[in-house]
Amino acid sequence: MANQTQPQPASNRLLNVMIRNREKVIYEGTATAVTSINDKGIFDILPEHINFISMIKEVLKIQKPDKIIQEYKIRTGIIRVNNNNVEVYVGLTPQVST
Repeated sequence: MANQTQPQPASNRLLNVMIRNREKVIYEGTATAVTSINDKGIFDILPEHINFISMIKEVLKIQKPDKIIQEYKIRTGIIRVNNNNVEVYVGLTPQVST
């Protein structure tokens, strides 16, 4: 019998996301994807993404499990991905759109 891959538990198909600035937590919840921009261009983070840290700029998009995309305009920030946990530290502009 061939070795079959077992389906991943639902928790492995979601990212735990926390966005904060100096004063407070801006967003904390789950997401199916996170999109932003660094010096190399636009990139996406999906569940099971490799662990990494990057400077980000301009925009941060969170795709929630209900398919709603929440977009944050940012100046700069730092994003850290570690075992499906995404931590983002930003300097936000006053505008936030959904």
